[in-house]
Order: sequence, then C-alpha cells, then structure tokens
Amino acid sequence: MGAPVAEVFSRLVDSALDRAVVPGFTAVGLGVRRRLPGWPADPQPSVLAGRHVAVTGATSGLGRRTALDLAVLGATVHLVVRDTARGERVAAEVDASVGRDGAARVWWCDTADLDSVRTFAGRFLAADLPCAASCTTPARCPPRAPSRRRATS
Repeated sequence: MGAPVAEVFSRLVDSALDRAVVPGFTAVGLGVRRRLPGWPADPQPSVLAGRHVAVTGATSGLGRRTALDLAVLGATVHLVVRDTARGERVAAEVDASVGRDGAARVWWCDTADLDSVRTFAGRFLAADLPCAASCTTPARCPPRAPSRRRATS
C-alpha cells in the first residue's frame, strides 16, 4: 500500500521548501522542517568532541557560520584563511561562543594559489592532527584552471 499521509505531506513540504530556495534555506525553512514528521533531531552538543575540522573561507558568511556551528558541536575548527587578522577575530568569537579556549585555530592559506595550498597541507600534516572533515566554502577561484602542459622545445 502507499506511504502514510503524514510522510507524503512531509516530503511534499520539504521538496517545496527546497525549490523555493530563499525560505527553504533560512531560519523559516529550518523551523518548518523541524516540525515535520520524520525530521531528524538536532545533534547533541558533544557529537564532534575531539574531532578536528578544517574550514576554508572561515572569516565571513557560510564559512564563519560553519566554523561556529561545528565548534558548538564540540569540534576543534581549523580556520583556513587568507587574512589572518580577520581569522584571529573569528577564532576569538568561536572560542567565546563555546566557552573553550583553543576551539578554533587559524591557518594561513590562499586556496587560489596551489603553492600556498601545498605549503598549508605540509604544515597541517606536520602538526599531526587527525582531520575528521574539511568544509570548503570558497571566496574566490582563479579566473581559469592552471595549465598542466609543460613547455617543450
């Protein structure tokens, strides 16, 4: 037989919110979804305790919000930023919001520069931190992908 009416209704509302984008991905959409039957409960605050997560673009927008939310869940967030002064301000905000010194650490890297990425990766690996995840929220990309061709004579 078919799915229960509540489940069908829940899927229809969720799908409509996805397609509407603006209300679907704001506090309004989240509030509506939380009340739908079958919507999962919010994770426990300590679910990421002891985990390390790297977040690029962490000085503003989605990257900043992602870093704050991951720290609330217990993760140590590694803010991968181009502007270390702004990164330090966000790190202080993260530490204060969760009441835990060292909840956020700042790493300099320009993700649009492959040499910078290699240097960052080497420093991060040398720190021997078990990175559980990486959240990439790019602020900018190079105008075109670098060529892999080598000049021949």
